[in-house]
Amino acid sequence: MRLSALLAASLALFAQPPAAAQTAPPVMAFENVTLIDGTGSAPQPGRTVVVRGDRIADIFETGARELPQGTLARDFSGHTLMPGLIDGHVHMIPAADRESRLRALLHSGVTSVRELVSDTRISSELARRAASGEIESPAIYYSALFGGGGAGEDPRSQRSQRGMEPGTAPWSRRVTAGDDIVRVVSEARATGATGVKLYGSLDADLVAALTEEAHRQGLLVWAHTAIFPARAGDAVRAGADSIIHAKGLITEGRTDVPDTFAEGTGVWLPARDFAGTDPEAPPFPELYREMVRRGTILEPAHMADGDLARQPLPEWRAAMREWACRATGAAHRAGVTISAGTDTALRAGALHRELARLVECGLSPLDAIRAATLNNARALGIEETHGTVEVGKIADLVLVAGNPAERIGDSANVRAVIRSGRVIEVPAEAR
Repeated sequence: MRLSALLAASLALFAQPPAAAQTAPPVMAFENVTLIDGTGSAPQPGRTVVVRGDRIADIFETGARELPQGTLARDFSGHTLMPGLIDGHVHMIPAADRESRLRALLHSGVTSVRELVSDTRISSELARRAASGEIESPAIYYSALFGGGGAGEDPRSQRSQRGMEPGTAPWSRRVTAGDDIVRVVSEARATGATGVKLYGSLDADLVAALTEEAHRQGLLVWAHTAIFPARAGDAVRAGADSIIHAKGLITEGRTDVPDTFAEGTGVWLPARDFAGTDPEAPPFPELYREMVRRGTILEPAHMADGDLARQPLPEWRAAMREWACRATGAAHRAGVTISAGTDTALRAGALHRELARLVECGLSPLDAIRAATLNNARALGIEETHGTVEVGKIADLVLVAGNPAERIGDSANVRAVIRSGRVIEVPAEAR
């Protein structure tokens, strides 16, 4: 559906001059929107959301109070205003056309991303340019990666270390029991990373040591569920803030997991009886309870399980895909916090498909939206300023046609994105 002439004119009136030409922060009012605030609360129809500068200044029932003098106020009846979406799992590598992909992501309603395999030489510069407004892009948060022997065999990891001996880059480190953990974490922190990703070929003791030291140095810890030989529960008990990939939960309680990530993903996982394993039977309920107790976030990453495949999946992968969905629903019902990430190379539209898949797996549309807003803000440690529509928070917002609380697919009907208070009209060809 094309943007109506009336809506286009309304958004055009929100256009702002360059910051240097402004004498005071602009004040804008989005009137008569249905507000989805990201907390999981029911939609609030007929609301006015006031934005001053880069912050949300006020929220009230339309007509309940007067607007500040000089406010640019426009009626957006029939539209829903939500927090800007956060894709909790992207990769800059192997994407070559990064700037155009980042722009397309922003136009799809994504205002922040978490990158989980990074060449921080690239990511830090893109993050700086995104923050300064030099490029049209979501805010970028990125990780450093730790793995054991063989973990660097992933081609993305190899490409992230060009010009260096694999496994020696501060942002992509091969770690063994004899290494100086304080030093390797400190060097990772110096790259500007928000957190560290525990990737593969690490045992439970190393997972615990790296997690403890990362937290001591103020970094978040984001771990694979299947680290091999460490299992999902090892990462949870070590205190990882997030664990990634619902399919890897199947490692819990197993005594036969291999010692290397390559063997685990290439041989062991394909041999599992996913169809015959119940994700609500022991040992999984105890794992979910421990995750709830510790506040561990689960990012299922369903798009990585074949949801973007253009051809039928092999039988074992189809069974794994369905098991990951069942496990996501079971974890959600147990009270585990679910976040949304696509595990794609900056693919616009993938996050909306991830939200639809979360609903198929048992989340309500509002729960799915919270997974991509508040829960991802928590995963990034930015929930005090982002993730919900609340007075005082950064004005990262998305305006969509329809009501995603009733039809999750409406989340893709993006008509405008507000990034740090700046309105970005979505081109018709991007919709």
